[in-house]
Amino acid sequence: MPVRSRSMSALALSAATLVGVAAPIMCTATAASAASVSTWEKVAQCESSGRWDIVDNVGGTTYYGGLQFDAPTWQAYGGNFYAPTANLATEGQQILVAEKVLAKQGQSAWPTCGPAVGLGADTANPYPADNPTPAPSTPTAATPYTARVFALGSDNRIYEKDGDYNAHTWTNFGLVDGTAGFKQVTSAVVGNTVHLYALGSDNRVYENSADYSAGKWTGFGLVDGTAGFQQITTAVIGNTVHLYALGSDNRVYENDGDYTKHSWSGFGLVDGTAGFQQITTAVTNTNTVHLFALGSDDRVYEKDGDYGANTWTSFGLVDGTAGFKQITTAVTNNTIRLFTLGSDNRIYEKDGNFDTHTWTNFGLVDGTAGFKQITTAVTGTSQVHLYALGSDNRVYEKDGDFSANTWTSFGLVDGTAGFQQLTSVATS
Repeated sequence: MPVRSRSMSALALSAATLVGVAAPIMCTATAASAASVSTWEKVAQCESSGRWDIVDNVGGTTYYGGLQFDAPTWQAYGGNFYAPTANLATEGQQILVAEKVLAKQGQSAWPTCGPAVGLGADTANPYPADNPTPAPSTPTAATPYTARVFALGSDNRIYEKDGDYNAHTWTNFGLVDGTAGFKQVTSAVVGNTVHLYALGSDNRVYENSADYSAGKWTGFGLVDGTAGFQQITTAVIGNTVHLYALGSDNRVYENDGDYTKHSWSGFGLVDGTAGFQQITTAVTNTNTVHLFALGSDDRVYEKDGDYGANTWTSFGLVDGTAGFKQITTAVTNNTIRLFTLGSDNRIYEKDGNFDTHTWTNFGLVDGTAGFKQITTAVTGTSQVHLYALGSDNRVYEKDGDFSANTWTSFGLVDGTAGFQQLTSVATS
């Protein structure tokens, strides 16, 4: 039997300790904590006979891949960016995750195989061509025409229904993943990949990513072990997802996921201001995030982050109007469409044009009442799809064409009932 059983026992223990601290360490390999591909292949030969797709069980613990990661270690060091377990990732992806382990724990993470092949003495970068950090770039995705509506069911599982607005067809609702125990779900699109973030019953954030071109999901895994969150939302700039979370202290925290470098920053306070009930975002001018928060006074506040200049404004009132229960946004032509659910369970809209720096007043979108929650998706360049969860726990839709300044009436998307919450994105 390869010596992986003795080697990986230290690696698994360190990962368990790390998870217990409730914050994953995402380290970038330096000259003192890196190794060449050939050295990593020697480690793999020692650990798993060089089989990068192996799954093995030693002493009741399952190890995966050429470098014999257990599941908690793979998850703690960001492996879920690539695959649910190491054996499903490529050799290069396994090495990139191993570099993070090496940077934190040194070659003692592989106490037998590491010293045996000189892992600690090798300071070469395994992928020198990847050493410069690429600047975030806007993905060159085609114009989105498919809306993907995700719904949290009464069984606390997540369902999906896709609407093709070119073909004017919808799929039926189907389970995304059989995993249960979720309280809230939000979503983001980077390139052609949809990232689904879910708040678990343990108040931690989990992620499941879908490559629709390949027709597969990664499976849910922890984004960060930090607990105590009430609600989450996202904003995307280039290849980075800015994940904002409302803490149990009613303050806003941020964790940035760079899908170019495959690393997360870790959660940190955005602003010490407290007293918020709910948050949502919008992006204008390619690099400005508008963070909207519903205050304890049921008014809407805004804080803007310029990620090009690395600056934030302070929170300020968007409008003195009170009585709102929930907020969401859509962006068309650099104009933010701020939709709010009023205390009368009707939907109101206020538009902010960030070219002219002007806002309209809040006005009724539709006199229809009885809604519990709203979300949006934008297809084409100016088509806003407003999805609303009715008092009957079914999903309704109203479409706004902002080039023609017209709205359709609300109609049922699907007669399926039993939903608690919605989120939606648009893809090509």
